[in-house]
Amino acid sequence: MLLGFPILVGQLGNIVTGFADNIMVGHYSTEALAAASFVNNLFNTAILGCVGFTYGLTPLVGALFAEGNSLRIGALTRLAMRINLVFTLLIMAVMTAVYFNLHHMGLPPELLPTVRPYFLLVLAGMIPVTVFNVMLQWSYAIGNTALPMWITLGGNVLNIAGNYLLIFGHGGFDAMGLTGAGISTLFSPWCARP
Repeated sequence: MLLGFPILVGQLGNIVTGFADNIMVGHYSTEALAAASFVNNLFNTAILGCVGFTYGLTPLVGALFAEGNSLRIGALTRLAMRINLVFTLLIMAVMTAVYFNLHHMGLPPELLPTVRPYFLLVLAGMIPVTVFNVMLQWSYAIGNTALPMWITLGGNVLNIAGNYLLIFGHGGFDAMGLTGAGISTLFSPWCARP
């Protein structure tokens, strides 16, 4: 219960954030919501692949943690970070090829100017997602599930606040629509975002 509850809360926080993102983008415009849905669905497989690749670290670090072998945990985590970053760069190369072929995917031409900048912002966010998830798996493996939960929830709050400011142009910012949502999402992984 003590280990699993923070994981549950962190995942629920991500669901609520995604729901809030969709509501705000949808209130901005139907075109922005359509563009966001298209890009997010394209990236779901890519991001889940990168996140799933990090899961291999958890049992390995868990076994070393049970042995009390801190030096090997550090070395393994650094190696996992490098391997996961290379894997993410390969996935990003595939997604870059998709970007250059967006005009062949049957989208209405009027959506492309909205899709393209948001696509690039989500693409740029793949590196911080990978870095965070490697550290998340390390933290889970050593039995510290509360710290990632708090970081995730803090990042989710920043993402929602950033969306409010940047999508609609509150607080002295220009209204940027979906691009504002992309900027907010890009910077929230540096604080959190599994």
